[in-house]
Amino acid sequence: MKVLLTGATGFIGRYVLAVLQQQQIPFIVLGKTKPDALSPEQFISSDLLTDNELSLKISKAECSHLLHLAWYAEHGLFWQSPLNFQWVYASCRLLEAFVNAGGKHLVVTGTCAEYGWSETLCDETDTPILPATLYGVAKDATRRLMRAYCTQHHVSCIWGRVFLPYGAGEDSRRIIPSLIRALSQNTEAFTVDLEAYRDFIHVSDVAAALLTLLKSNQSGEYNICSSAPLQLKTVVEHLSSYLGRDPSPWYQVAVVNGKQPRYLAGENRKLCSLGWRPVFSVPAGLSQLLAEA
Repeated sequence: MKVLLTGATGFIGRYVLAVLQQQQIPFIVLGKTKPDALSPEQFISSDLLTDNELSLKISKAECSHLLHLAWYAEHGLFWQSPLNFQWVYASCRLLEAFVNAGGKHLVVTGTCAEYGWSETLCDETDTPILPATLYGVAKDATRRLMRAYCTQHHVSCIWGRVFLPYGAGEDSRRIIPSLIRALSQNTEAFTVDLEAYRDFIHVSDVAAALLTLLKSNQSGEYNICSSAPLQLKTVVEHLSSYLGRDPSPWYQVAVVNGKQPRYLAGENRKLCSLGWRPVFSVPAGLSQLLAEA
């Protein structure tokens, strides 16, 4: 197995890259920026949106497996950005070049935002696909196109719907880093829907899941999640307890956000059937994150 990896400098990508290195799996990173400590032989410079030599570069890489993580992910903007259109096309072009070069198996990261809102764990088979954002629609469209192309060319393809990763290196504007910063600095509480449930999963567990999927010979959709959703109230209380802060100010400004699902969590039995298990519970993962800060 030799892996072609995109998105290596992103939040999840950095952890995936570390696992590939630890397990001594041969790989080539394809992207605009070379990660630190990679040799020139391990990196191919390419802007996936504009590279006219993409097919030639992928052919020369001679990789049997593709792990495609790259996508537009600017915090707060990616949900409705027209750049999602470009990434649908770029991802399909990448797939075509990979298959034409003799690629055999690929894993692509999707999103829990492809699912319709549900009061139960989202299941790969039974939960409707009803994305509420352009991002979710674009991801699902990419999945459908890739799945059809791979079926036509007898290439195995896994679509990994990632739920809510957290950990060191996460964008500071996301919910968990924002809570940690506010509580650490004892600044004014901001509004949070404390009654909402979310399926947070440590980013190292996400990376391990992606490697499990990459090593399998399966096809289809797999949730990458903890299956252990927590109320945001519980998250605030855990962080407050660890940092020695009073959580009551957060109760006073709590709101119900009707524009977001009250319950967002996934069923991970299908992924676990391949031998993967999450290492971190959310409280344990948060405690480690705070200890490292």
